[in-house]
Amino acid sequence: NGHAEYRGRSALSRAYRCHDGEWVFISLANESQWRALRSIAPSVPHLAWEAAAGESNDGRLAAALSEEFARRDHADALAALASAGVPASRVNHFRDLFDDAQVRANDLIAELTHSDWGRVRQTGMLMQFHGATGTIERAAPKLGEHTDEVLREFLGYPPEKIAALRSARIIK
Repeated sequence: NGHAEYRGRSALSRAYRCHDGEWVFISLANESQWRALRSIAPSVPHLAWEAAAGESNDGRLAAALSEEFARRDHADALAALASAGVPASRVNHFRDLFDDAQVRANDLIAELTHSDWGRVRQTGMLMQFHGATGTIERAAPKLGEHTDEVLREFLGYPPEKIAALRSARIIK
């Protein structure tokens, strides 16, 4: 789909908004998980697994599940789902990323100095390999901020060639 309200691919694999405004995502893969979900959500339609698995992300089953989740806070919903064995997770907000304990523990955030904004927090080294270390040394640049440096240090351009490129408006 790709539209702004896209919440998942089916009624049993999508996000639902809870009473407290937080979201949970469920992802059911088999009939036993469907039975488990029905055991903690008695108001959902009593469909066979095949029918439930084929329900769209905005059909009658999704509407019933939306009502069911809207009655619970996300922590209560997640606890009930976990105890029943239904795969589910809290949908995290981007604003929570920088304060997430796992993100911090894995050094996935870098604090750097930006030329206009001062200290900024941004994603750090997202891939880490055994025996290879990497660092992010500076914040994302403004357009053209490092052009001279790149041309000089990596391409070996002399200052007069860089000046000629700038005066010809080839670079900024």
